[in-house]
Amino acid sequence: MLFKHQIIPLILNKIKIFPSEDFKTGVMLYGRDKIQESEIIKGEITIMKHLVHITQNEIDVAAENYFRDISGLKINKPDSSRMYEDADAVRDKLREYIKPKALARSFSREALRGNGLHIEGHSFPCHILAGLEKESVLAVYAFVLTVGELPKFDQSIIEALYADLWGTAYINAAGDALRLYLRGQHAEPVYVSAPISPGFYDMDIKKISELFQIVNGNEIGVYEQGFMMNPLKSCAGFYFAAENESRLKFLNERCLYCHRGSGGGCVFCCHRQKT
Repeated sequence: MLFKHQIIPLILNKIKIFPSEDFKTGVMLYGRDKIQESEIIKGEITIMKHLVHITQNEIDVAAENYFRDISGLKINKPDSSRMYEDADAVRDKLREYIKPKALARSFSREALRGNGLHIEGHSFPCHILAGLEKESVLAVYAFVLTVGELPKFDQSIIEALYADLWGTAYINAAGDALRLYLRGQHAEPVYVSAPISPGFYDMDIKKISELFQIVNGNEIGVYEQGFMMNPLKSCAGFYFAAENESRLKFLNERCLYCHRGSGGGCVFCCHRQKT
């Protein structure tokens, strides 16, 4: 059992993780030595805080795959190859600005209660979590993730569109990298779920401000402003770790609870169920 004032060293010195079947890219993750105080608050054990820097080059391949998926552009088709060249030129302009990094805190399964999460006095109701077997969860991770402040392309609507799609592609790829990193924090192989976030899957978007009280996004340059995040290409939410994906099978139905899917936004979602 961990008691208040015990400390756990956080060691994140140049950890390299190689490609896996789940993530089609290698990821180089950098961090810094830290000492994080563990604490018990109403039975919720804060185990560790993770400050993760993800190198852009290592997620380029995954980002390109996401871009092709959400844009519909095919590099080998004559009618879209020219547009893809233009899109790639926009990515070149963005490269110096893309600086992915994340901040995450891990909690024990005791954070799960009823149909939601209860952490440090904050509640995050989410009906989809009611179907989760608490004992199957190894850890709960609250996180904030960003790719940094990207420039605006006010002179060209097309370039602005490409820049927005690239930003989405890189934040999705960075999310994969973060999940891969969190998997590596366990001694045995584990599965880390897709994120559950305020504004998605029946979790109130207004809860983003409370999430920022648990994970201080300001530490990585992310600020909450009226239930939105700045920089724009940032995200925040919760991951769940279990022994295998079947333990988190409830997430297979997460699209049923997503308030964002009623319009045309599903095409941009990397977590949508494909048919």
